[in-house]
Order: sequence, then structure tokens, then C-alpha cells
Amino acid sequence: MTSPVSWYRLPLSAILPEQPTYFTGSVLGPSAERALRAAYEQFGAPLATGPLVWDAQSRRAALNDALLQPADDALRRSLADSGGGLSRLLGGGSPKRATAYIAQTLQDAPEVIARIERWWTRVRAMEWRQATVLQIMEELEPRAEDALLAQARVALSLAAALHLQAGQISTAPAEMTAGIDDGLPQASYATALHSLAASLQKADTSAAADWQQWPASLRDPLDTFLASYGRWADLPLETARPRWVDDPSALLAALPELTRSAAPIDPAEASRRRGAAAAGVSQQLKSGQRKQFDAAAAQVEQLTALLPQVHTAVVIVAAAARYWVSGAANEALADGRLQSADEVFLLELEELKQMMTGEWSNVEQVRPLVEARR
Repeated sequence: MTSPVSWYRLPLSAILPEQPTYFTGSVLGPSAERALRAAYEQFGAPLATGPLVWDAQSRRAALNDALLQPADDALRRSLADSGGGLSRLLGGGSPKRATAYIAQTLQDAPEVIARIERWWTRVRAMEWRQATVLQIMEELEPRAEDALLAQARVALSLAAALHLQAGQISTAPAEMTAGIDDGLPQASYATALHSLAASLQKADTSAAADWQQWPASLRDPLDTFLASYGRWADLPLETARPRWVDDPSALLAALPELTRSAAPIDPAEASRRRGAAAAGVSQQLKSGQRKQFDAAAAQVEQLTALLPQVHTAVVIVAAAARYWVSGAANEALADGRLQSADEVFLLELEELKQMMTGEWSNVEQVRPLVEARR
């Protein structure tokens, strides 16, 4: 039976900035390419040759529908056909095999999130010695790929689980996919932003620099937000953007613009609505269909809760990269190869390695390149 729901795909904003800086593009761009390709191959739909999301020559990011759409269609067909490609990959023709593969993703992703958190803690605690900085530099791309691959697997698992669920019925109520849209990866963050804005309605945030003098009734909501989302930024995957925890006054100044659009569906409310819709459908199904439907519905809920968490891991990698590259720029700032801290983002990762190891030790080797890229 053909599924009555559309195929879920990660939006570009969850993978890469559309026009990243040279440094961000050099770290996240190739990692995103490898991660997407690996995720689709693991799900039984190898992608054709060509850029999937990152064009290194134009230095622009865009989802390549010409390559991604045929793979999405192949996966959708395989879930409707018990002998399809995904089922063969999994060693059998039963939807239970697909469910087991999704379950593996649910098991693996939290482990990746935990590794990224531990890595962040280590990066923040490191001493600014050249050997340590170079070690972190070698870890940036692998960590980025780990997080992006986990995110891609969760998104593909969610798409598959939605189709396994909806494949048991001819019509899917709209509420069954409440909150499952392009905003899902950032749903928890966006909800927290709107909650913070509501809490600070009585505060004069135009005097954002004075936030440290606010009474506890106003400081507490800000501190709570920063504890969970301080590593985010106005463009969270752009390493050149300051993190909120480093400049809370910038967050307060930007808050009206960041919350100008309507508040998203609260993730908990969206889950409640999906659950209610699924329960109503489940009651009308025969025993065999109900069992498969309910199992897939449970996985949908696990995956929708997990996707924002694994996206946060991608944000953490960007935050760690910013923290590292800011430290790596110190020596170049001292000897004049860089004239401002922000110029470091005009260099690619490999160029920074050359600067850190002394291959580019002279001002004449760095300044012309930086000036040309301004």
C-alpha cells in the first residue's frame, strides 16, 4: 500500500549555512557531503556521483534534488514493497526488518550525542599549546561528520517510520504529523527562544548591556536559556557567529527579531496531538495492522524527540570549532598575519593548519589571501 504521507527530508538550514565563511565551509561542507552519502547508502539507496549539498567551487550550499529525490523515491518504494531494496539490505522482506534498522539508529544516535558533549568539554578545557591546538584541529572534520551522519540517519529513520506507520492506512489525519516539518531540528531551541521573550516582556532589553544588574525574576529565565542553548547563535552552524553564552547582550538585542515570526508548536504539544491522532486511527485497525501501526508510531515519537537533540550536536561542533579557531588565531594576531580576530574565518581549515605549523610564517603569505577574500 502506498503511504499517504510525504517523505521527510532535512532542510538545508539543519546541515549547512547557505553561504558559509571560508572556514565553516571547509569544515562542514565536505563533512556534510560524506555524511549524507553514507546515510543513504546505509539505508539501501546509494546516491549518484555529484555534489549533494556542498559545491566547493561556488562555495554555496543547496540541496541537490536531482540526486536526492530519486533516492528518496527509491526508499519510499522499498518500504511499500516487502521485497524492496531496503528489505534486501536488511536481510529479509518484512517491515519488521526496517523497524529493526530504525531501532539501531535510535540506539546509535544518543551515543554520538554523548561523545560530542564529552569532546566539547575537552575542547573547552584544553590549554592553548600548539600541540593541543593541532590535535583538536585534526578532530574537527571527523566530529562534524559523526554529528551530521547521526542527524541524517535520524531524519531518514523518521521518514521511514512515518511511512511504515501510514502504510497501514489509506488516509492519514493531518494531526498525525503535527510539528514534523522543516522547523523540527530547531523546534526545542525556537520554543525556548519564544519562552524567553515572553518571560522578558516587562524588561527593557534595549539596555541589554545592563542585563547583569537585572533582578532574579528576569535573570533566572536568561540563565536557564543559556544553560541549555548558550552554544547556539543567530546562525548556529556558522562558526563565525558569536555564541550566546559569550555575549548574552547580543542575544537580548536580537531577541525581538528572532521571535518576530509566530511561535512554533511546542514539541510536547505536537507530540500530544500526534499521539491522539494515532490512537484514534489505531482503534479502527485490525489486530495485525494495529501492531505494526503502533510500533511505527512509537518510533516516530522517539525520532521526533531525538532529531532536535542530534541537531544540537551539530551546533556543538560548530561552537567548538569557533572556540578552537579563535585560540588558533592568537599567534597570528600577535605577529600581524591577522589584523582582527574575525579574519581567521577567511581562511580554510587546511590553510589554518599551514599557518599553525609555521609553513605560512610570514605576513606576506597570509595578508594578500585575507585581503582578497574580504
